[in-house]
Amino acid sequence: MRRPRPGDPRHRPGGQRRGTRRPRLARPGVRRRQPGGGEPQAGAAARRAVARPGVDPGRRRGRARRGRHRRPTGARAGCPPDRLVRAAGGGAGPSGCHPRPGRACRRGNGAVRRCPGDHQRGPRPARTPEPERDGGPRLRLRRPRLGQSAGRRLRRLPARRGGADRGGRGGPGGTPRGRWRDGRRGGLRGARRAGRRGGEGGAGEVRVVVTTEYRYAMTPDGRVWTTHAHGYDVWRRYLTAFDEVRVVARVAAAPQVPKTALRVDGPGVTVHPVPHYVGPQQYLRQRVPIGRAMATAAGRDDAVILRVPSALGSLLAGVRRRHGLPYALEVVGDPYDVLAPGVVRHPLRPLLRQRFATRLRRECGSAVAVSYVTADYLQARYPAAPHAPTANVSSIDLPPEAFAPGPRVVRANSKRGHTLISIGTLDQLYKGVDTLVEAVAVLVSSGVDVRLVHAGDGRFAGHLKGLAEARGVADRVTFAGWVAPGAPLRARLDAADLAVMPSRTEGLPRALIEAMARALPAIGTAVGGIPELLSREDLVRPDDPDALAGAIAGMLADPDRMTVASARNLARARHYSRDFLEPRRHAFYQSVREATDRR
Repeated sequence: MRRPRPGDPRHRPGGQRRGTRRPRLARPGVRRRQPGGGEPQAGAAARRAVARPGVDPGRRRGRARRGRHRRPTGARAGCPPDRLVRAAGGGAGPSGCHPRPGRACRRGNGAVRRCPGDHQRGPRPARTPEPERDGGPRLRLRRPRLGQSAGRRLRRLPARRGGADRGGRGGPGGTPRGRWRDGRRGGLRGARRAGRRGGEGGAGEVRVVVTTEYRYAMTPDGRVWTTHAHGYDVWRRYLTAFDEVRVVARVAAAPQVPKTALRVDGPGVTVHPVPHYVGPQQYLRQRVPIGRAMATAAGRDDAVILRVPSALGSLLAGVRRRHGLPYALEVVGDPYDVLAPGVVRHPLRPLLRQRFATRLRRECGSAVAVSYVTADYLQARYPAAPHAPTANVSSIDLPPEAFAPGPRVVRANSKRGHTLISIGTLDQLYKGVDTLVEAVAVLVSSGVDVRLVHAGDGRFAGHLKGLAEARGVADRVTFAGWVAPGAPLRARLDAADLAVMPSRTEGLPRALIEAMARALPAIGTAVGGIPELLSREDLVRPDDPDALAGAIAGMLADPDRMTVASARNLARARHYSRDFLEPRRHAFYQSVREATDRR
């Protein structure tokens, strides 16, 4: 900081030490008496005006004063600093800046104070130059801090009405482009304002923004595709309560349509692309563009439903909380089980396990509505706020043709061999397919004639094929890759004798419900919501190949038990039919819309 020179009001003549009290000047309209009586003292704002000409008394140390000192939108320029100094010293002019001098003056930079009534209307004069130094006058320019200037713009400028998806400026996928009304590029307040604001769609329309951890592919024509089950049919269900759906997901460029892919976008459904990443290392390398994409994902008046646990969902939840905006949750899994020992190998696994579980509890406690895929399990670990409406609704969609006409009747010695089927992604080892391959090796070595078919693909497919070869069961384990939902998957289930779900962590497995809908007996692990679907005798511990092999052998050796399990599973699966879940799902969506409208 430059040292004051003689002539500068801040200069302390005669070697005045720091801390020495300066003489106080009277300020019009403010009377403060000393403890022992005497003349009124000058206010702090007037003293600062005398000490620092050119700096508005409503500012202090480069930070905006708060509360009633905020200048409203459209406020005029500040009072001339030199005349404020004279006013503080007792001077008065012939006319004021208002019809009645003494009214609240809002012409300062964010300051609201009593107008001294001695300055004329008109533009603010030029800044007072400092005394000459090194041969010429120098203007003392006071640069606001970055956060300070951004904060002023956010307070003063209203959000832009309309936006990228309703005839406004914008890039592909509704991404804002250009400078918006909040003074930043993009930003939460600059995103398209759906909901109660007007527009081409008329008043009363509400857009819902939904996050997902599924990864999509975008072809050069702008269409979005998926090789998972979450296609357009899943997202259009939100249209029963909302007018538009925006899906926030990771999107990678694809030169052509992937094989056996499903379309994601369509009438009423758009995709907000987030830079594609896989794993924490790629996420850290792209955290800046990912953060920008999430900042523009939802507008102020959008309804927001976050499918958690999810990195994207947590990012958007943080954005909404910082701006005091509501959001709802769909809890589909348990991060505490996802990061359990043996599931993920990472040196920071214990710390991340506790952190993510704590974060999900905080998100549930702050949500305006929460939906769980389980009936009791996730509700007990991650409770919602007492005032928030809750529901237990699975995201599965089972039409009438997804159910078998009746239970299976299994007869002894009807087959020489048995076919096992498992379904799940291989991007991680959450599904415990490696444990199932080990169990198949145990069964084959004990003389049980079984074959395993796995439907699903991912980056661990090669590792699992190598494991099957190492255990000598490569000819008995078939990795079918991704199987399209619907008739192709139902054909695979009908050809199997027993469904196996050896997961290390689960919310409520949709694949198991689909197998039960085909009246298929099943064996699963006692994790997540699986105990809500299967009986106790059909459950085993996770990561135990011997126990899993024993449960499979016991089921295959008892035809009567398989017949009973077939009828029981079919009856339980009917509780997840489309006709049963649609009313509950619509009621949850409606509660989210009402909570958004009440804000």
